[in-house]
Amino acid sequence: MMNWKCYIMGSKLKELLKNPRFRNFLRSPELAMLLLVFASIGIIWASTLKGHDLPDNRTVPAVVDTSELNNALTSSTTAVTATKHTTTEETTTEETTAETTTEETTTTEAATTAAASETTASDTAAESTSGESEHDNEERTKVPSGNVSQYISAGTSPNSDFYQQRIAIASDSIAYGFNAYGFVPYERNMAQESVSMWNLDYFTFCGGYGLVDAVSYVSPKLLYMSIGMNDVNMNDPYAYSSKYKSVIEQIMSRCPDTNIVVAGITPIGYESSFTSNERIREYNSALENAVNSIGSSRVYYFDAYSVVSDEYGMLRYDCSGGDGIHLQTHCYSDFLNTLFNFLDDTNVKEQIEKSER
Repeated sequence: MMNWKCYIMGSKLKELLKNPRFRNFLRSPELAMLLLVFASIGIIWASTLKGHDLPDNRTVPAVVDTSELNNALTSSTTAVTATKHTTTEETTTEETTAETTTEETTTTEAATTAAASETTASDTAAESTSGESEHDNEERTKVPSGNVSQYISAGTSPNSDFYQQRIAIASDSIAYGFNAYGFVPYERNMAQESVSMWNLDYFTFCGGYGLVDAVSYVSPKLLYMSIGMNDVNMNDPYAYSSKYKSVIEQIMSRCPDTNIVVAGITPIGYESSFTSNERIREYNSALENAVNSIGSSRVYYFDAYSVVSDEYGMLRYDCSGGDGIHLQTHCYSDFLNTLFNFLDDTNVKEQIEKSER
């Protein structure tokens, strides 16, 4: 019986399909519109079921808005992603580095910017020339010459080899360049990235020593200390200089034959917003006072700020390593030339020779 009915229905369907008017109806826009209406009714009905439990306790999923999906896909390829990092500044915990900024904007151009910071000295010099013109029209107040301005053009000390064979470096990433660029050997390098006075106790040097122990282990005749750039945003001048003075006095107690040069913090350049040079100068002033208060012929404050600053107290264009904070290779030669001429006006050489007899 069922087969007979299927046969009849199949025959009538074949006749219907042969009918030209029915075939034209299948191709007509009216049918397409009718199907679209039914589809829309189905979608609306399905959306009304959203959130309602079905007999088997399943939930009908929400209807996806394809227009929103397409917009999301399009925007994902072109939109700029802004990421905010909030730094919790707690003076009792020291798990963040002073070089962490409170807000960073990451774009698709960030990789290009990072790569640009690795440019060669010639590229940087070219960029400096163009950048300099951008500041030509700015009104700036000139900063008075520093303490070592008389040494900058004094030439190379005849005792350069004597000093350089004995100097060791204890510093943050800025003075790390003395070792990185070959001015000071690895075994006399006690410099690390992100080191500061406020987090100094959390760093080790020379394979596991704290800074004072590391200096005692190396036992240099001449120690160049340069720590502070990472303090200016995470500390205050008094706390910074007080801790620095304490560390110096500990080194003096442990290393009676070590002559210590305490370098001021270097300035930032026009391209950096890490801090302000006015703030750096406040820290340097506090540090210089702390060093002078020690009152020892074995400890000297060295005005490194003036060696690499321009007439406005900014880091010179030719000294910037690309980020306005770190330095070009030739700046370390400038430091040593200036430092050695500075030391010639002290008793350091005589004191070193006396200790080596």
